[in-house]
Amino acid sequence: MLKYNLKNIIHVLILITYAIANSLNAQSTKISIDSENVFQIMEGFGASDAWRCQFVGKYWPVEKKERIAELLFSTEFDGHATQSTGLSIWRFYNGAGTMEQGGHSGIKND
Repeated sequence: MLKYNLKNIIHVLILITYAIANSLNAQSTKISIDSENVFQIMEGFGASDAWRCQFVGKYWPVEKKERIAELLFSTEFDGHATQSTGLSIWRFYNGAGTMEQGGHSGIKND
């Protein structure tokens, strides 16, 4: 047990030494932004639910759905920060059928 703990301590010390050495060698980077030079115009800011949020929309109570919508889409600004991610676009999986449809979906389970 003592040998195992000593080995872990040595590994941690090596990692700390490596992290300190790298941070001392870090160089600063200066970034300049020219707001007059436009490369693109954003039409919206979006995300995807990775095909899993349909359960929230289908089974959760209205109050919770509304709260999730506020956290995702609100653009309110309190003077310091927005109160949500401020999304304007949401991508979701429309589906190819569900288990609830059974044979009516036309999808065979082969």
